[in-house]
Amino acid sequence: MLNSKKFYDRVSGKIKLGDAGSVNIVFLGDSVTHGCFEGIGNPYTDHDRFASYTMKFHKMIGVLFPSTVFNIINSGIGGETASMAYRRFDRDVLAYHPDLVVISFGLNDHGDPDLYVKSLSAMFDKLNELEIPCVFLTEHMMNTYSADDTVEKWKDYSRVTCELENNGFMEKLFNRGIAAAKERNIPVCDMYHKWRNLYSCGADITSLLCNRINHPRREMHDFIAYSLISTLFFE
Repeated sequence: MLNSKKFYDRVSGKIKLGDAGSVNIVFLGDSVTHGCFEGIGNPYTDHDRFASYTMKFHKMIGVLFPSTVFNIINSGIGGETASMAYRRFDRDVLAYHPDLVVISFGLNDHGDPDLYVKSLSAMFDKLNELEIPCVFLTEHMMNTYSADDTVEKWKDYSRVTCELENNGFMEKLFNRGIAAAKERNIPVCDMYHKWRNLYSCGADITSLLCNRINHPRREMHDFIAYSLISTLFFE
């Protein structure tokens, strides 16, 4: 079975051979991968793709391997679930002949946990079958209280997400996704439990979400990018 070392081997192999070919990395996810932030209904502030973790990761890996061309394909779509992504998997992932696929879902999947795990597992299985390296990137915590400065139209939803977070539902959901990945020897970049650790140290999780619900602030996308680099090369 494959692990992240296979990706390193692909990258280092191209460097050693002086291969002019590029390295294709596909990110498949929801609004966080897409590059959504404030969520106030203004497309000029809500979407900031160049501030997303995908582009921050691009900069970091470019520093590590400056002679290698990395193509970052962002296949994140706001509002999507794992099952929705699986339906477009061939078009938005496999068509790019990726050297690495990063899959990140969960924030929108609380409606059907079983379908979430089934969809993730199907994508993991397909990538393993094709011998394409993959990383499962768990998503972060959602809000732990309904903040006063939450946009009015999202206030009711913020109470729903707060309950899902505080009653342990989201942790159980991500744990199921982690188990599915580990069963298939898929490396896990576990952002969810990193955020849980921050929370246990007293961090105000809700203030780290720019829409006060589920979109991390731009600074926290640096944290995601660094964690991915750590998962790929140092763990």
